[in-house]
Amino acid sequence: MGGAGSGRWESHWKKTVVEACLKLSTKDLRHALQWPGTTGILKWNSQATAEHTVENTDNGLRLILRYQFTGYSETIFKNPVIPISSTDCNYGGQRHWLHCPQCQRRSAVLYLLNGDFACRQCHDLTYTSAQQAHKSERLLQKLDAMLCNSDVFL
Repeated sequence: MGGAGSGRWESHWKKTVVEACLKLSTKDLRHALQWPGTTGILKWNSQATAEHTVENTDNGLRLILRYQFTGYSETIFKNPVIPISSTDCNYGGQRHWLHCPQCQRRSAVLYLLNGDFACRQCHDLTYTSAQQAHKSERLLQKLDAMLCNSDVFL
């Protein structure tokens, strides 16, 4: 009981990975952040687009998105407002940050999942490499243990 391969880990529920989501990055908005007030289109693929406007307000910059999300047989129109802040870089210039609409944490990337943009932590996302991590190390440990326990010396 409890040996290698026992249990049902193959059918274990895995987290959604960031690679399966559309992402909104400050790099995608580089042009719009230089000239607030301009409107543009973000295009991820042939079916996923969003209109965006960066506005300059008393509280700083904010991103206004306009997109539609088709759920279970209904189309929902979304207009989230995402605050943008900036920090000074050590060698000049500024780095812009998007604030998660759910937790207000600053992030360089927001992910679209189930029609809403949010940070990786709020969507409970992980990376593919994190789910595959250490598989090769475990294999090497098993091989090492098999070689150390055998009477055959190479």
